[in-house]
Amino acid sequence: MDAPCIDDRVNQALAGLGWRRFARRIGAPMLAAMLALAAETAMAADGHAHPVSPVSPLAAGTPDGAMPDPAASSALNAFSAHTRPAIRPVLSDEIRLAALQEGKRLRSMPPGAALAPIPAARPVEDNLVMASHSKASVAADGAVAYALVTDITRTRVASELRQQLMGSSATIGDLPGAPRTDLMQVGTGWRAVVWPFATELQADKARRLLAERGIRTELLKF
Repeated sequence: MDAPCIDDRVNQALAGLGWRRFARRIGAPMLAAMLALAAETAMAADGHAHPVSPVSPLAAGTPDGAMPDPAASSALNAFSAHTRPAIRPVLSDEIRLAALQEGKRLRSMPPGAALAPIPAARPVEDNLVMASHSKASVAADGAVAYALVTDITRTRVASELRQQLMGSSATIGDLPGAPRTDLMQVGTGWRAVVWPFATELQADKARRLLAERGIRTELLKF
């Protein structure tokens, strides 16, 4: 097939369909290959065999180097935005308002106040008041009371562990009487207490049982 025949067919296709419709139908790469083949054939027929630079798909898709249609670009962008999956969470007005109010409340609080407060240990005075009340009730019956206290520990956690061990022994009924456990702060240290015992014999028996569990205690009379 000679060069004029190819040129005629290319021109007919371009005139009948238009650049854009023709490019969309056959694709930009195929159109570029057809134009390059037609130009090379025409130059070979004229005796000028020069290398032909490849035609870019952008140049082939837009005639005479024209810029892309702004309306088409806007439509393409709108379509991409419409089809892009949404990744932002959808919040209702109530949830958004509650979040804003909570954020204002937290920002208005001093630093560290938003944390849950750690329950403070019962002061020594409260323990002494409780002991005096128990002593008064026991004294009204004409008797005394006894208590067992652990060694002083530097940390509250260590005394809490001993308190739990003594509490489990008192709960299962190993210790005589009906004692209860408590945690008491003494100076810069801590002590676990189990009390009251009605007699010294009961307190001494409880002390031996706790010693078997590895808990060393001291007997106090009040």
